[in-house]
Amino acid sequence: MTSMAIQSPVISRLRADVRSGRNPRAWIPLSQELRRNNLHLEALTVCRDGLAADSASVAGVTEMVRVLADLGRYGDALGEIERIERRQLGSAARAHGLLRQKLWCQIRLLRAEEAAESLSDLEKVNPFDPSLNTLRTEVRRLAGLRPPKAARSPDDSGGMVSSEFVKVLRSQVQPHGKVLAVALVDRENKQSVVEGDEDIADVAARLEYEVAEACSDLGHGTPAYQLIEMTEILVVLVRKGEKTLVLATDPGINFGRLHHTVARMTQQYLSAGANDPGTETAEE
Repeated sequence: MTSMAIQSPVISRLRADVRSGRNPRAWIPLSQELRRNNLHLEALTVCRDGLAADSASVAGVTEMVRVLADLGRYGDALGEIERIERRQLGSAARAHGLLRQKLWCQIRLLRAEEAAESLSDLEKVNPFDPSLNTLRTEVRRLAGLRPPKAARSPDDSGGMVSSEFVKVLRSQVQPHGKVLAVALVDRENKQSVVEGDEDIADVAARLEYEVAEACSDLGHGTPAYQLIEMTEILVVLVRKGEKTLVLATDPGINFGRLHHTVARMTQQYLSAGANDPGTETAEE
């Protein structure tokens, strides 16, 4: 138990309720209070224990989904939602809170078509929800940001995205550390190819768009190269013309070698596209 939890009388009281069994579902407000105190990993443990005893609880699954979403684990959150949808055949699982969480996870994972379907469902469930305008804006923005995944192409002739390039890059990086995902997105030709964890690739691609938008707002050009280092993942984003390369690895990789390999292969083998014959560079 962390010192923050010890200092919170609300958390202490709720923990006592859970342990005594006086309130079988006290674990839900306990998890909510842990989240409010930024104790997300503890909240995740509480949810897992609670759902082990009551796996059909829609309120419990909704809380579990919120915890996973707070941790950035949107794919896992959607898995929990789909599990209860299968069990309850879309009845109680269409509860307003759970449906909203499903939509936000799909937005975060850049799943435009699925998000549009969930938005339509949410509008039917609660057409007067004041947050619908914000959600509609996000879904429209998503549709413009990320083209749907296309079938993989054996080469990049005619401007098509090259799955062969992705495979070769993956093989070059693999000796230096574990490769979690490689994705190549061609905005000009509305093509994309992913090798590995699609959720990681999708979320990383969203980061690329958001950083590019922020740079545009600041008037400092477009970043050509980005490094995003988290506790359990290292993401490298490279933009060349209309193409964006996303490479996700474990954080223990030698970044110097990774940088050299990615920069060399991108420069040699990745065409910039018709609108930009050279590699973009960020303005200083």
